[in-house]
Amino acid sequence: MQINPDKNWYKSISEKKALPTRCPYASVERCPRYFQSVALHEATGGTALDPKEEKRLTEKWEKSELWPRLAEQATSAFIAGEKLSFISNFCPEVTYQRFGLFCTGIGFHTDEIDRDAMHAFLKRENVPMEDPRWLYAHVTSEHYSDCDMYSLIQHSKSPFDNNQKTEPWWREHAAKIVVGIAIALAGAVFKLWFS
Repeated sequence: MQINPDKNWYKSISEKKALPTRCPYASVERCPRYFQSVALHEATGGTALDPKEEKRLTEKWEKSELWPRLAEQATSAFIAGEKLSFISNFCPEVTYQRFGLFCTGIGFHTDEIDRDAMHAFLKRENVPMEDPRWLYAHVTSEHYSDCDMYSLIQHSKSPFDNNQKTEPWWREHAAKIVVGIAIALAGAVFKLWFS
């Protein structure tokens, strides 16, 4: 059975797993896959990321242990001629924003003959119009909890920024706080003693 990875499908998986409805790391600052997917938005027919912002984020993520080391692990968009042929290793949060489906990969029909053949098959089989094969040659559905980045980010030493401080604010100032409290107590004792 073909999965229709729409909002209801995504939400039902999140509810079954007692997770937030949407990925808590879906941000260019929090996840390299999300960033790579957004950086390829223009290749999928969307708007482009600001070049300065893309450069800054690329430099940030390339230093991270989470950055893909092999081309097969990277998010990619393959264009044949001038037409988008397929996308792979995309963040499902980004594909939902762009294509309305939560998936990591989409294969596009190569031409009208390919699309018409698929449509004829789907009609013959009485496949409902919600089936993504009416629009795409194939779709690889994915919930964010099944994304390999999700568990890596959860257990990463510093998932959002290699330079970000993860210590609570007060720890950096603990000595000053203790000295301040000691001086205040000494002042109070001195006042009580000599009054």
